[in-house]
Amino acid sequence: ERIVKNIYLMKPGANGEVVIPAGGHIDFYDDGGQNAPSSKDFEGVVTFVPGAEGEVIKLDFTALSLSNKDTLYIYNGSEVVPENLVATYRGSTASPEYHVSDAADGRMTVRFVSRSSYSQPDLAITVSSYRKKPMTVIDLKATAVAPATMLRGQSVVPVVRLDVTAEGDYDPLHISSIVVEAAREAGLKNVRVYATDTISSFSDANLYGAETLTEEITGDNGASVVGNGTVTGDYEISRNGVYKFWVTADVATDAADGAVLTARVASLATAAGNVIEGPDDAEATASATVKSGFHGVLTVGAGADYGTIQGAVDAIADGIDGPVVIRIARGIYNEQVCVPEIAGASEQNTITIESETGFWGDVKIYH
Repeated sequence: ERIVKNIYLMKPGANGEVVIPAGGHIDFYDDGGQNAPSSKDFEGVVTFVPGAEGEVIKLDFTALSLSNKDTLYIYNGSEVVPENLVATYRGSTASPEYHVSDAADGRMTVRFVSRSSYSQPDLAITVSSYRKKPMTVIDLKATAVAPATMLRGQSVVPVVRLDVTAEGDYDPLHISSIVVEAAREAGLKNVRVYATDTISSFSDANLYGAETLTEEITGDNGASVVGNGTVTGDYEISRNGVYKFWVTADVATDAADGAVLTARVASLATAAGNVIEGPDDAEATASATVKSGFHGVLTVGAGADYGTIQGAVDAIADGIDGPVVIRIARGIYNEQVCVPEIAGASEQNTITIESETGFWGDVKIYH
């Protein structure tokens, strides 16, 4: 067995034009090749030409290592002029992904300059002759991220992460709705969907949409056990990538202890009218059990529920399912108090720390 590659190594100076086979690609490296850095004090220019009419050049970076004195320039077309400049990369923070030519003839030009006498710059690019296509969803994956247990009244708990893989070059894609199917009778009240672009960590900074579960679906035994929430919004995708959407759940304050919440993404729709069915498997279906937490009043002080403020805070650290008030008796408290994130805390399930007398000056905390 032998692997055959079409490789082009950049030479110093003017490299002229390199034609990429129609629908094909080449592996493009600096003059050091795949396994070595470029030579020192290097400068070269090369223009890539698509191999068929209607195709354009596409650059996909597989490696790029530059110092602050190394610069990579990408141009539309054949001329190295400012108005054709697409991108400039310099230094260790350079992290390109891909570029597609917007020139009328589909050409792209690469200029690489290294002025350092000590750096070892390296670049590797897959150069393709490519036919542009509209932006479209090519893959939809759902992963359950729900915790094992959730508290009554807990809100904005991530339960399903939706990975939307999009590819294309024109006509931006608009995600117009996401349908969430969930077990209503178990106490799942509302669903919200948040977008984090291509970042795989949850954040509630960008709300895509929210919906109360209303439409009922009848189960096999004739009981209405499942509800659909159609979450509508407008999220635009104009670059290739895997975009993350997070389905979060709000648990009703009267949910039964031990009830099992389930949720899955039934489908996703685009503004163009395309509907993509969501996966229906164990990995894609979230499941969590409702548990009770603390709610009510805790007292702190001599002869009270807890002798220290930290002791009262620790008592609710496992979670709350209703409003909590920590009332501190008059006195001086020499302690360092750490209040962590408390599961179940929300606009409804508030935590209030107050002086028992109603006057804040009666309680002194220092450390």
